[in-house]
Amino acid sequence: MSAGAETDYWPSKRDDELAEYLSAVRDRKQRQASQQTVLSSSPQMNLSCFSSSDPAAVNANLVYDEDTESGDLWSRSSQDVPLPLCSSSSPPPDSRCLVCWDQIVFAVCRSLTDGVKIIMEAVGAQVKISKSGCPKLPSDDAHAVQLHSLIAAAITSVLLLLIIIGVGCGYKRWRRSKTEKECGEVQHAVKPASLNCGSALDAGGGDDITKADN
Repeated sequence: MSAGAETDYWPSKRDDELAEYLSAVRDRKQRQASQQTVLSSSPQMNLSCFSSSDPAAVNANLVYDEDTESGDLWSRSSQDVPLPLCSSSSPPPDSRCLVCWDQIVFAVCRSLTDGVKIIMEAVGAQVKISKSGCPKLPSDDAHAVQLHSLIAAAITSVLLLLIIIGVGCGYKRWRRSKTEKECGEVQHAVKPASLNCGSALDAGGGDDITKADN
């Protein structure tokens, strides 16, 4: 083998090894994602799930059934808002889908008709998507418990605020009552003294008048 041929051989070999390594990493990520999913259809919530490892899937803005024109199954309001995490997303309502992120992009649909053909688009271009296992979603019961907890916390906060307001108003009334009582005691103590002083002046004035008459 010539020196030039050997030089061409080694870069080509390194490129093949790099491509093989990247393929192995991609396969490992897909296996990890599959291990974190449940059955492809959940009888409890009647879910059907699809996934895509296409990098363009993170820009998905539309999911619909190719065979019907009854409306979109999911649409994205703004590309500036990232896809939500599946672990913090509520299950979709009937005949609707949820698109979320859990290492790869998932489309989680509920109560779809048989034979539906899911199409995902990202800014006008179709994204490769296939039926898969479902990511872990909070159950409806978990959301109900969370809602009840939030309501209980709100009620507790309102009651605590009312107690604080009641204590504050009661303290103000007590202070006002105490101040009025103290003022009354002071007035009661001062008034007789004023009257005595007035009596003494009256008495003194009377003597002077008597002396002047004499």
